[in-house]
Amino acid sequence: MRVPLSGLSRRGREHGAAAIIVALTTTVVIGFLAFVTDFGMAYSNKRGLQTGADAAALAVAQEIALQSETAATCTEMAAAWQGPGKPIADDYLARNQVSADAAVSGFDLSCSPSGGLVVAVDTAQESPSFFGGIAGADGIDLTQTARAVVGPAGVPTGLRPIGVCKVAAAAMAAAPDVSFAYALNKGSSGCGSASGNWGMVGFGECLNTPDSVAGFLNNGYTGPVDMSPATECGNPGMDSSSVVRTAYDNILDKEVFLPVYDLMQDNGNTATMRIVSFIAVKVCAWRGTGSQGKQGLCYDPAKPIDKTSFQFRYIRAVPVADLALCTPGDVTCDFGLRVVKLVE
Repeated sequence: MRVPLSGLSRRGREHGAAAIIVALTTTVVIGFLAFVTDFGMAYSNKRGLQTGADAAALAVAQEIALQSETAATCTEMAAAWQGPGKPIADDYLARNQVSADAAVSGFDLSCSPSGGLVVAVDTAQESPSFFGGIAGADGIDLTQTARAVVGPAGVPTGLRPIGVCKVAAAAMAAAPDVSFAYALNKGSSGCGSASGNWGMVGFGECLNTPDSVAGFLNNGYTGPVDMSPATECGNPGMDSSSVVRTAYDNILDKEVFLPVYDLMQDNGNTATMRIVSFIAVKVCAWRGTGSQGKQGLCYDPAKPIDKTSFQFRYIRAVPVADLALCTPGDVTCDFGLRVVKLVE
């Protein structure tokens, strides 16, 4: 009679080894799932923390923009709001972050060398770790930062004096790849009318001489634009002048900035346009009161133009609230209107 040397058969030993492998594999899988769960939640919480930080920085910047004196310098605004700004940031972080332990860990106001008051909000939060506790980790520390800048509102430089009705500008923006025929007849666009005028905007002076119109068409207007009504002076036959026609030719196929108005009223030399924003277009063709006119390379023959008209192709809108690279309080470029925006 033979007696086996081991208390387990070969089959039994194999079953035991398989059980050990299954146990080890299960432990690894559970650990991996724990990692995915904890860090997935941390990623979600981090995104929420960034939303809260952005809201806090913008809220402080908005309060500074609304409450500060229009003539206040950047240094004066920073000194005045360093203390009151932190509670505002705390409040808006709490409103926009679901976690109760999220907090503003840092707050600072500084003047940017390129212009503007920078509102810096640093935030922190501990994301709970449900499975990490096994390894001795109670939570995952999260930090996020947001920066918002307060500065003067700017307008594009080099504005050409061709006024565009807001209704027409909206139609162009709705079809950016399509050429658009725009007539200077002042009555059919939906922004009012002014008899005895021809749609040219006077930036600080009355545009009723060929040389002044041609100068602004060729070079653009470089001075500040008052957002109150701008002058529109009468001289409907201006485009019969050779210097004006040459200026029209010079801007063909070029990208130019034009003022957008929502109301034109009165008549003659007392007519005004209320400027509300700006638009960038490419000038593809022009036609004057008679047979004179010219087509550019971008001209679309499917959109012919009549007398006193242009063919434009929309490029982009330029809202008046764009931030100017200007230091608050600098009287040469800060005209009192403030704007806020998030920055990197």
